[in-house]
This record gives sequence, C-alpha cells and structure tokens, in this order.
Amino acid sequence: MSMDTLHCIKNLQEYGLTLNQATLYVNLLMHGSMKLSDIVYTSGLNKMLIYRTIKKMVELGFVQSSFTRPKHFLAVPPKETLSSLIEENDYNLRREKEESAFLIEALTSLTKKLPCEEVSSANFKVLQGRKQVLRVVNQMAERARLEENAINTAAGIIRCVSSGISEVNENAAKRGVKMRWIAPIHVENFVEARRLCEFGEVRNLEVPSPIRFIVMDESETLISSIYDDSTSLNSEGDVAIWIDDMNISKLMNYLFYNLWKDAKPISNKLSECDLYL
Repeated sequence: MSMDTLHCIKNLQEYGLTLNQATLYVNLLMHGSMKLSDIVYTSGLNKMLIYRTIKKMVELGFVQSSFTRPKHFLAVPPKETLSSLIEENDYNLRREKEESAFLIEALTSLTKKLPCEEVSSANFKVLQGRKQVLRVVNQMAERARLEENAINTAAGIIRCVSSGISEVNENAAKRGVKMRWIAPIHVENFVEARRLCEFGEVRNLEVPSPIRFIVMDESETLISSIYDDSTSLNSEGDVAIWIDDMNISKLMNYLFYNLWKDAKPISNKLSECDLYL
C-alpha cells in the first residue's frame, strides 16, 4: 500500500472504524464494485473476516450491496461516510470538521473513476435498522426544496415526532417545502398528528398494510414494508430502500395523490372525537 492509502486508513480509524473496516472501505474505493471473491483477492484478508466486516459495513451504511447473485459491493461516497461518522461520534468541534474535508479529498483521489457506460443513472441504498432509516429520512427533509409526500403507519406518526424528524420537517416547511402525510390517525397518535398539522397537511386513511414511503421533490424515494412497527427508535427490524430514480418517484407520487383524494383531512384544531365523525 502507498503512504497515502495507509494515511487514509489510519485517519478512518480515528473517526471510529476498525482497522479491518477502514482497510476494506479504502480497498472498495480503489477498485470500485467487487464480488466477495475479488475483495479477498485484492485485500489479502481472511474470507470469513471479510464477510463479517462487509456485513457490518452494510449495516452501518458505508457499503452498498447489490440484489444480484453473486452480490457486488460498492463503497458509499467518502463525503457521506465521513458525515455519518462525525454525526455518530458527536464530532461537533470545528477543527474536526475542517480536518474531515482534507480526508474526504484524499479518499476521493483514491476512488476509481469508472467509464461512463458503467455508471448507473440511479443510485440506491439498502438501509438496515431504524437508526439508519431515520438518519436518511432526516437527510431527505434537509435536501427538500419543493415538496415531501409520505405514507406512514399510525406508529410511524409517533416515531416522526419522538425522533425529532418533525423539527427537521418544520424547518423544511419554513423554506417553503410542502409537507404532506397520509396515515391512520387514532386516539393513540392524535397528539403527534396535530403537531405535524402545525406546519404541514395530514390526512387520515386506513392503509391496508404496514407500508411506508416518502417521496421528495419527485427525485428521491424511500420505501419499506415495516416488520417491526413499534415506536422504538432503535429497532433492527426496520429495513428500507432509498433510490434517486425520478421515474420511480413520479410513480410513487401518482399513487400518493390517488390515495390523498380519498383520505380525510385533519387539522391541529380538531379534537379526538372528530376522528369518528
């Protein structure tokens, strides 16, 4: 390995990655999308060790895995990885943020430049665990410029408020972003629904299955079928897919607005008894 590569690996360890995680991440940046056997060959590490490390990196959101067989693995761009590490380790001091910019630049210089025909026009991530899902939901709201439409479960409305996402959504609304939610509104989540009504629109509809999706500006979509629909913010039984394909976003928005027409509006002035009228 070159001195620059070793320096990047050392710096990634200082941001919280283990030696094996940092080594595999840099290896994927340098070689691009690879099968497990290719990673074993290029890294020189033990196959079982690589398998466990890659699995953990996917869970952390630093490596993407394909749906193909055999699976291919691709490093998430350095800027996203460093941002997540800084957030996870509460790096709030300006010195760390300034130093991270130099590390991002160094890692980016190692990234393999793929020919145009190899680059997909759409990107996707498989999100594993509620903590990672909520982080991406927050990031979508921060990027929103026009509108954000969401279908959620009754418990999902509670999670939206208890996790602090509602504050991020409120900030987006202050920028002029139209915020809309469709969800079953019951006595149990009525207080949270009224909170969302303070800066967005909420409509009551019994969705037939515990599905969730969010469409932002017809450019990004997060969709999942929730296996653990509890109000816990630390559940590992929450798996979602994020994708920035415009055609998928348009299709999901078409579904949203068809359901929106049939849903019953509520407001922060309604009382619980109005749910049954």
